[in-house]
Amino acid sequence: AGGTEEAAALTIQRVQRGRRVRARLPLHRDTPSAAAAADAAREEEAACNLQRVWRGSMARTAVRIRRDEETMAALNIQRVWRGMQERRQTTQWLGDLRRQQRHER
Repeated sequence: AGGTEEAAALTIQRVQRGRRVRARLPLHRDTPSAAAAADAAREEEAACNLQRVWRGSMARTAVRIRRDEETMAALNIQRVWRGMQERRQTTQWLGDLRRQQRHER
């Protein structure tokens, strides 16, 4: 993703540099309107690429966050379940111990 973003930023820089050069050279082979149209098209394409990369990055971030939340919820459920089982086992063990003590008396 970083490569596409960088390429789009470089395209925008190149377009702007070309504009500055043409502004200093009045007798350029392209007519100003054709050069401006080409610049605008390149800039628009680069901006679209940047936008696409950014949207993809945000979507991946959202998926990652959702996955992390699901993992945390699953771990919490696991922890609660283990706690319940441990308490049940402890209660059962205490009951067995009390019964055993009663029989010994």
